[in-house]
Amino acid sequence: MPPPIAHDLPDAAAAGRPDGCEHVPIDAQLDIEREVAVDKIRMLHREASHSLGGSLLAGVLWVCAVWGTASHVLLVAWLAIFALAMMARLALVLRYRRRTADPDAMTIWFRGYALTVLVSSLMWGFGAPLLMRDAPLLQVLVTFAFLIGLAGASLVAYGLFPRFTLLVIGLLLLPVELLLFFSGDTVARWACLAGVLFALSTSRGVYAYGARMDESVRQTHRLREANRIAQWHAETDVLTGLNNRRAFTAAARALMQLAAREDSRVAILVIDLDHFKDINDGHGHSVGDAMLAHVADLMRAALRRSDICGRLGGDEFAVLLPNATSDAAHAVAEKIRALAMQTTVPLDGLEVSVCLSIGIACGTGEGFDALLARADHAMYEAKRMGPNRIVAAAAT
Repeated sequence: MPPPIAHDLPDAAAAGRPDGCEHVPIDAQLDIEREVAVDKIRMLHREASHSLGGSLLAGVLWVCAVWGTASHVLLVAWLAIFALAMMARLALVLRYRRRTADPDAMTIWFRGYALTVLVSSLMWGFGAPLLMRDAPLLQVLVTFAFLIGLAGASLVAYGLFPRFTLLVIGLLLLPVELLLFFSGDTVARWACLAGVLFALSTSRGVYAYGARMDESVRQTHRLREANRIAQWHAETDVLTGLNNRRAFTAAARALMQLAAREDSRVAILVIDLDHFKDINDGHGHSVGDAMLAHVADLMRAALRRSDICGRLGGDEFAVLLPNATSDAAHAVAEKIRALAMQTTVPLDGLEVSVCLSIGIACGTGEGFDALLARADHAMYEAKRMGPNRIVAAAAT
């Protein structure tokens, strides 16, 4: 069995918000723009291996197609350097395969990946026409056809990033377009014109495709954010930011089932504000709400991240302490009660402390409803004995 819990206020407070006590604040919404940008990078990462294979295959086929009209040494050197660039791209993909959940890692990956794409585009766009500058027109047109195909493939591969896609297309086509235009051949110039028309129509398609994909990804994140907000409202007490009764009960049941399998003890505290109805009726609901929020803050400061707490309704709160002895549970209850006495809430120009009645129940393998009922009964016993008391239910 794990050791009993040991609460220490400075450490607990320094740990920040206890995960079991409240959900992400509703105003801490996702940065949709950043999420969309990173999600597009993840989509590019998933498809990177396919574009890599296609580029390498195109390089091999082009070398075979022009083998008889260019220096074999230069062609082999071009293919070797191109293959190295592809291997560098593959290494980047494999290195970050297990880090796609990290937005910062994926942003860094994209920078390196984009660099390898630009290098390979330069090799195609400038290297291939340079090797073909003295070749027959037919071989230049064959090279032009390969470059047109690669430019079209880049629309699908990188279309999520329109400006980057246009840069790649420009690097692929501009040099060969100039080679065809200044060749002095009429057919070559007609081919150059066809390439210009292709580039213009592709540019329009790039932005249209990119806009549609961007909106699709953005809409997905909007739906996720809407679902997150809806879940927050369904599980959170809006006034205090703690779990509501439904969320507390679900989390506590799950934790108690785990405790039963491990044969470890758990404790439940039921906390009720003394004289809350009188304060609420005499000073207004705004004062009562301030006191409830104040108690919630005290609980957050006093509890561990593994503890589960929530507002059951009205002025009643509950805490479930995993792996807790009765002495440890009593120490936690005393800490919360003492904090309530030491801190104050503004009330009609005065600073008043909050009195709490706390009931404790500990058990091993006991059902949640039964343990909560015993703690609730102990809390009412504390209220009958007088305000600001702690009562522990008899052990079972």
